[in-house]
Amino acid sequence: MMMNNVVKSSELSQLFCDFNSIIQSDIVNMLCRKRKKDFTRNRNMNFYSVIYYFIFRNKTTTNAELTHFYSSIDKFEKRISKQALNKAIKKLNPNVFTYLINQFASIYYASSLPKKYRDHLLIAEDGTYMEIPYNVYNINDFQFCMNQHVHDIFDVKKVQSKAGGLYDVTNGLFIDFSLKPAPYSETPLAFAHLYRTKKILKNQKIIYLADRYYGSAEIISHLEFLKYNYVIRGKSNFYKKQVALMQSDDEWIEVEVDDKWLKRFRFSLEAKELRKEKPIFKIRVIKRVYKYTDINHDIHCENLIYFTNLSKEEFSADEVIELYSKRWDIEVSYKTMKTTQEIERHISSNGDVARN
Repeated sequence: MMMNNVVKSSELSQLFCDFNSIIQSDIVNMLCRKRKKDFTRNRNMNFYSVIYYFIFRNKTTTNAELTHFYSSIDKFEKRISKQALNKAIKKLNPNVFTYLINQFASIYYASSLPKKYRDHLLIAEDGTYMEIPYNVYNINDFQFCMNQHVHDIFDVKKVQSKAGGLYDVTNGLFIDFSLKPAPYSETPLAFAHLYRTKKILKNQKIIYLADRYYGSAEIISHLEFLKYNYVIRGKSNFYKKQVALMQSDDEWIEVEVDDKWLKRFRFSLEAKELRKEKPIFKIRVIKRVYKYTDINHDIHCENLIYFTNLSKEEFSADEVIELYSKRWDIEVSYKTMKTTQEIERHISSNGDVARN
């Protein structure tokens, strides 16, 4: 056991050394700049420092964070002001973090460090809203969703962005993450994450976990193309006719995708080609009745359904439902980001500050 811990510690050290080399690479040097002249002078807060500042950020105020950061690198006498920090952050291209998140995941999954569930990685997809500082610049940048209370820009009371991530619930790691304007749909976010992480997860056995909004035929077909397993909470109107014909609470249904349905495939050419070649696909559907008591001690019953392609021989119905419950960890991670790590704590009118 002691020898194993030494090996793990050594591999973890190597992981951070390799990631540090990536941060200081020519590619990151190029990606981090919005303009060629940005980060050309050797200042106290160069682009390396800004990236490290964000990676290790964990204090409750910017001043405390700056004090902690410069103390940690033993350069407290060179501590900069909040104004200088914000000036540096505005120069940083947010796309550099997408690259770094993906690169960290690549070297992490190439190591023996990741924990697995029965030889599988459990990968969850979900979206959330992130609050952005309220001002006219951010309203125009992140837009807004119109509804019965919001008809135009003058009705907007708070600014939000649509965020989404692909999260390894077994290891507590975001493999990909996006921050988009508020009206952005969760479906294209999910496809963007699946495409960007395809190479990273190529040699891994995956179980994809997702909520009710991700059970479309296109997403399931794309997962089938990637050879991923999945457990997705079902919506009552998805595959309604086929589900109604079920004779038990756990069986496979067959779904045929016709040409009219195929025209609604908008995000995955691979899914479209697969369904052209094989228009009929199978989904294992599991039904459960969930009973709960509310605060008034009234008993309620809710009919739940789950979609999966895991076989009955390997995974019982109860195991599939237990697997789905692990998806909740991505919800917890969002809460941690918003509270403990205070990801929404900034006051800038520059949208890229929020993205960084």
